[in-house]
Amino acid sequence: MLAFGLIIGLLTLLIGVPIFAVFVLGAGIPLFYELNVPLSALSNLCVGAINKYVLLAIPLFVLAGHLLTQGGAAKRIIDFLMALFGHLPGGLAIIAVLASAFFGACAGSSLAVIVAVGTILFPIMEKYGYSRAFSAGLLSVAGILGLIIPPSNGYIIYGAITGTSISQLFIAGIIPGLLLTLALCIMAVIRCRGRFQTLPRASWSEISSTFVRAIPSLCVPLVVLGSIYGGIATPTEAAAVACATAVVLGLIHRELTLRSFMDSLIKTAYAVGTIFLLIATAIFLSAMFSYFRIPQNLTTWMMGTGLDPVGFLFMATILAIILGTFIEAVPMAYITLPILFPMAVALNINPLFYGVLSNIAAGAGQVTPPVGVGLYTAAATAGARTQEVIKESLPFFAIWVIIGFIFIFFPDICTWLPNLMAGK
Repeated sequence: MLAFGLIIGLLTLLIGVPIFAVFVLGAGIPLFYELNVPLSALSNLCVGAINKYVLLAIPLFVLAGHLLTQGGAAKRIIDFLMALFGHLPGGLAIIAVLASAFFGACAGSSLAVIVAVGTILFPIMEKYGYSRAFSAGLLSVAGILGLIIPPSNGYIIYGAITGTSISQLFIAGIIPGLLLTLALCIMAVIRCRGRFQTLPRASWSEISSTFVRAIPSLCVPLVVLGSIYGGIATPTEAAAVACATAVVLGLIHRELTLRSFMDSLIKTAYAVGTIFLLIATAIFLSAMFSYFRIPQNLTTWMMGTGLDPVGFLFMATILAIILGTFIEAVPMAYITLPILFPMAVALNINPLFYGVLSNIAAGAGQVTPPVGVGLYTAAATAGARTQEVIKESLPFFAIWVIIGFIFIFFPDICTWLPNLMAGK
């Protein structure tokens, strides 16, 4: 029955059945027929999977991202970055990366980052000679900074599955997020030099005026992360603070209307409904793994092969990138973490480091076809052909993967700051 369920799950995945239905068919069938789990118990499993306090942060951060965009905060930040960096070679590409990093620190969602930044920047980049395919290819990779720079929905889900402190995961993601941002900026300059126009150099008065207008928006990540790291709020409470701050800024800017507020709620409900449906049904797979003791058996087998931590991390990272070509980040976390996390613990791999690395790998999976939701989102937002976007994204994808593999050999990059703040 287990083999039958896995075959059904694989076949339905290959023919394009929605992922939540794959979980229900592939894991629900063995649970119902082999274990005689009643339907009422299966429904209770679904409810229990999403009935977690920490998961409340996901809809709140997604809503905060939409409200910041609708309320004008996104445009003010980009205006300031354009005044500061627009005259540099590849200036608009640098701005796209930095803006993605900023909104990753506000919204926690990579797709929300791509849409928010792309909607504003794509027309400007096209005006100065940037091709739509290049702009979309760059932003498809820069957008996944939202998975690494805290607050991140990826860290929230990882913490919910593994029991790792989400606040500590947020701290662990700061330095890797900044290093990935810097690497993408350098690659953007290399790729853009001599290809595209630059903006006129802004005067000091223009820089100062755009900075003053952007100050309230620039404070949003400080308010959110400062409340968490200062022990004032939990990640969920900080997400609520982000929403409230976004509403206040939108009213101050006089750009957040009742209609745009309702539009933000609708977009949030659509995105979060998809995420929570995946979480609710992925619990079937976790329950099936637990009953058949798959994680324990694989851990015992792996320890018997003598695989060292570095070898395991390479294997897990490559596996995540390959799986990312077929499934999205959320279901991949629920498929892989129940199996791989016990192995990581058995090898004494720091859970914070593994959480950051797994999100880096999941981010790479979001820009690999055939699914590549980041690629398709960026292509649709820019109005570019997906094949051309994939080609233009490859250099940025390559630097992302290379930096991720470098982290394997230097885990202190992820753990140094949490240890420092904990006084270790």
